[in-house]
Amino acid sequence: MNDFDVIIVGAGMVGLTVANLFKNTRLRVALIDKSESSAKESVSGADVPKFDSRVSALSSSSREILTRLGAWTLIEQQRYCDLREMYIWDADGTGSITFSADDLAAPRLGTIVENSLVIDALTQCLESTCNVELIRPCSVDALEEIDDWVLLNTADQGVLRARLVIAADGVNSKIRELKSFEVREWEYNHNAIVSTVKTAKPHQKIALQRFMPTGPLALLPLSSSVNDNCQMYSSIVWSAEPAYAESLMDMT
Repeated sequence: MNDFDVIIVGAGMVGLTVANLFKNTRLRVALIDKSESSAKESVSGADVPKFDSRVSALSSSSREILTRLGAWTLIEQQRYCDLREMYIWDADGTGSITFSADDLAAPRLGTIVENSLVIDALTQCLESTCNVELIRPCSVDALEEIDDWVLLNTADQGVLRARLVIAADGVNSKIRELKSFEVREWEYNHNAIVSTVKTAKPHQKIALQRFMPTGPLALLPLSSSVNDNCQMYSSIVWSAEPAYAESLMDMT
């Protein structure tokens, strides 16, 4: 049986961030994840970059946390896109709204970053610490509380024990299931299509969202390199009813 002060379940962006916040402390911490690696999907080719289809809009406070942890420097060496404006409008022309960093006297509204780049940077930041152990693959099968300890029975690493377990294992959390935490959920009857598109004109660091009868379409600006002057790539999230979403996917 391996004993820890803290076990973090899930090595995604949240779990990795929490693990980094514990690094270089006196606590013995385990970060466990069911996958074998966190290999990033996004790479840059000679002509057409390959982007991670999952991106996040980071607030200034989130970016500050990544900076404090040393991860932002690594992300800067890859690629990111500061968000200058957001333009949202209704398809029938009845209304629109614009948010601008200039109106707030701020350097940016937020920052668009591929999830895989954040995960890769946070993982690298853990390599230099001795009190946080990354254990993978490690799938939790059962959870038991005895006195002041939480015991995790795993398929790959036997029994792990800690004073505190932090669940960061995503929307289908195994820890949440084992503890029978109450969940509120409902069906939107929409599927979200995510992809990367190259536009005819530069996005100028502007995010767009159009509300259509079939569902909203959002375009989030991306950068293809550290010094991206063309600004031709955007990540799209297209929400549509299942039948229409299927017909859109059949076009690819």
